[in-house]
Amino acid sequence: MTAQTKTMTGTVVDTPGMYLWAAIVIQVGSKQYFVYTECRECPNTKIVGTVDKIGNNVRISYTRILKSQDYDGEVRPTRIVEIKKSRK
Repeated sequence: MTAQTKTMTGTVVDTPGMYLWAAIVIQVGSKQYFVYTECRECPNTKIVGTVDKIGNNVRISYTRILKSQDYDGEVRPTRIVEIKKSRK
C-alpha cells in the first residue's frame, strides 16, 4: 500500500547541507519548510531540474510533514520539480 501524495509550491530560500545530507528550505506563503534532497534515512527523492538554487520556484510532492523545531515543518518528499518561468 502506498501513501497518499500531496503537493506544495514554494520558493527556495536556503540550501543547508552537511557531508551526509543535503536539503532546501522553501517559503510557502508565510511558512518555511525544511525539505531533504539527499539523506540516508529518507526514501529516494526524484529531482527534476535545478532545485537547490536560492530564488528558484519548486513544486514538491510529499507523503507527510513532520514537526520541526526550527521550521514550520519537515517535509518527506517523493518528487521535487523546478518550475521554469515562462517567457512572455
